[in-house]
Amino acid sequence: MAKEKPPIEGDDGRTVAPMNVEGMPWYRKDRPDPPARSGPQFHEKLTPGERWAYFTGMFKAILLITVSIWGAIALFILVIYLLG
Repeated sequence: MAKEKPPIEGDDGRTVAPMNVEGMPWYRKDRPDPPARSGPQFHEKLTPGERWAYFTGMFKAILLITVSIWGAIALFILVIYLLG
């Protein structure tokens, strides 16, 4: 007889990614589809402060990547200019 697994802390029983995919060896037609994700945890309304913080964080990340790329291009051009 197989040992019973101990419960995992924080597991609420929801399916994150269903693995019952047609064509896979473990596919079973009799297994029901998991319920759709819905509820307050997936449809929260952001306050204006949270929305602004989200936007500024996103803008800072994009700005960091853009400045890094343009800086690398400028450094490349400078090195080519000095060596040429």
